[in-house]
Amino acid sequence: MTCWIPLADVDADVGGIAIVPGSHTHGVAMERWHSPDMAPDDGWARADYRYGDVLMFTSSMLHSGMRNHSADHFRLSLDIRLYMHGSPRPITGPLLAITADEVVIQNRNGEPVTLTLVDETRIMAMTGENDIPKHFDRSEAPHALSPGTVVMAVDRNNVALVVRPANSGGY
Repeated sequence: MTCWIPLADVDADVGGIAIVPGSHTHGVAMERWHSPDMAPDDGWARADYRYGDVLMFTSSMLHSGMRNHSADHFRLSLDIRLYMHGSPRPITGPLLAITADEVVIQNRNGEPVTLTLVDETRIMAMTGENDIPKHFDRSEAPHALSPGTVVMAVDRNNVALVVRPANSGGY
C-alpha cells in the first residue's frame, strides 16, 4: 500500500502523481505496465492536490510521479509505503552498472546487488517532455539510466521486474 501526502498545494504545473483508474482490477501485471493497452496516453488521471490531502492506493494500481514544469515551485510530499510482514522490499541505491542483461545497485548496506534483466523487466525513466516515465526495452537500458542515478528495483528471485529512478527528482 502506498500513502502519498502533498506537503504543499500541487497543481498541474507542479505535476504531482497520476494513476490509471481501474488498473488495480488487473492485479500486479508488470508485463503490462505502461503498455498502450493497459495505460494509454489518455488513460492517466491526475488531480490538483492541496496541503493535507492523502492519496492511498495498492501496489497493483498503475501510478507515476509527474514532471514538474514550474519554474518557481517545487513539489514536497511524503511517499509512505506499507508492506506486510515478511514481504520483499524494493532495492534502492545508486546504480553501479547497467547492461542489456543485468543491473548492479548498491544497497543500503553498501553492498552491490546484481539483478538479471529480462524482456519483461519494466525499465522506466523520464525523457524529453513526457509528463510520465517512458518504458525502455532492456536493450535500451544503458541509455535510459546512468550509473550514479539513485534507482529503485523490484525483483523476484534476483530477476528485476521494475527498475526506475527512486524518486520523482529523477524525473
